[in-house]
Amino acid sequence: MRTIQLTNSNLNPADDALEGQFLDESHYDRLIEDSTTVLKPDGTTLLVYQKDALPRSLCRLALDAFKAAPLSSTNRGMASGLERVRPMKRDGTRSRTAQTLPVRSDVVGFLDRSPRNPYCRMSALTLDHYEEFKAAMPFIIAVSRQFAVLAPDRWRKQKAFVDGVAPDFVIPGTAFTTLTINRNWQTAAHRDDGDYGAGFGVMTAIEGGHFGGGELIFPKFRTAVDLRTGGLLLADVHELHGNAPLIVRQQCQRLSVVFYAREQMQQCGSKAEELARVKQDVAS
Repeated sequence: MRTIQLTNSNLNPADDALEGQFLDESHYDRLIEDSTTVLKPDGTTLLVYQKDALPRSLCRLALDAFKAAPLSSTNRGMASGLERVRPMKRDGTRSRTAQTLPVRSDVVGFLDRSPRNPYCRMSALTLDHYEEFKAAMPFIIAVSRQFAVLAPDRWRKQKAFVDGVAPDFVIPGTAFTTLTINRNWQTAAHRDDGDYGAGFGVMTAIEGGHFGGGELIFPKFRTAVDLRTGGLLLADVHELHGNAPLIVRQQCQRLSVVFYAREQMQQCGSKAEELARVKQDVAS
């Protein structure tokens, strides 16, 4: 694996102005297509990309498991771009709460408490497609094992964090609590939040047919990664990043999968304790 050490002269000082904007090839100078580590000017790791890290058979398993899942979300923040809408309520009036435009994205695994859902829970997509989730488990476990190989220090910290989460809310045999799955979606420039900060963003892309574009761009560092089936990308997702436009044929699917541990999951009790919180919430 080669290593690229960036210098301050490589940086784009206008990085913050791009948040919420859609990126393209004008936002990068170097494209990573083979196994490479990229270091920031301060020596910390921006990304590690390992080509052919995952067996194609397991990638196909995951594609088959999730290719028909009804992915939709209006809660992806800046990744959805800057446009906001106020949805229509049942009484015919507009909601006061603005939402992002619907995008083809959803969550698999487990979620922590929120003001709207004050209890830890399995995601709705996982509940509705539990057999598909189980079918994809060998793929998810393989990703976690490769994470341990490629970034052992980061993996150990994240695994120790996950070991402190109630087992009912951990993806078994992994350093993850949650996956985000995107289908044929160009994300706008954004920074991830809500994930365990001492870990790493872990990403794959699976091709169901041929596509062009979709490179993951880190505009501050003028660097992009062409993430393809079998490749595994570990990256500092708290740096601004987003996709180049996707060029896909009608029948093509590009699934990108992000694996992480949610930062508030250690506040979860057992499944029985969280169920009691649900009942209390309903009763009140």
